[in-house]
Amino acid sequence: MYFLDQRQVRDEIAGMGFDWQTIEGAMGPSLDIGKCEVRRTREEFYNSYVAAMEAVAFFGPFTRALLYVHSMGGRINTENGHLLERLRHAYGERRAAHHAPGHAFQAHDQYDLVTFCDIVINYGFQAVLLQHRSRNWVAFTEADEMRFLPEQLN
Repeated sequence: MYFLDQRQVRDEIAGMGFDWQTIEGAMGPSLDIGKCEVRRTREEFYNSYVAAMEAVAFFGPFTRALLYVHSMGGRINTENGHLLERLRHAYGERRAAHHAPGHAFQAHDQYDLVTFCDIVINYGFQAVLLQHRSRNWVAFTEADEMRFLPEQLN
């Protein structure tokens, strides 16, 4: 697992064949919900870890993935905001999450990816999860939704 700054995130997303503006728009209220394959709310899951497992499983066989944490608004505050930073520090990352918002996971990092997605869901971060092999993707919103999206979303 390694971390990417904003420029590297954009390059990685473009290298995967995704449109940057589409990815950015997926986290805001402007996304046409009708274009989602599935829209799930946090309340539909037993807990955030189960939701995170479903998000990762959405792609089928896991190869490598990018988790781009766009915003840490949501329910995060000064009392629990340190959790993401401490988890990142455990992986050797010393930059703050807003300086390196990309989280790149290799095939052997699947369970680590589930843990990071759990934190995103639990604290209501805006993020997207993209897998290199799949043309589908998942958007996490501050409105406690997971949007399972097909390849074309224009």
